[in-house]
Amino acid sequence: MDYEKITHYVTEPRLLGEMDHADGRGAVGDPSCGDRIEIFIKVKDDHIADIRYMVKGCWGSLASTGQ
Repeated sequence: MDYEKITHYVTEPRLLGEMDHADGRGAVGDPSCGDRIEIFIKVKDDHIADIRYMVKGCWGSLASTGQ
């Protein structure tokens, strides 16, 4: 396992943040451990123009969304 890469994804996430006036949003979580990921998209001309996410959870959840 590449702990250096995982640490980078957790400490320097890309696209992290909520989106005002999102055209679409979705969420998934695991109530047994409390992990939750919410994704926001903005669509323009039938293409995704912007995407953002919010995440709460363990390092695995943080690292998997941080790239």
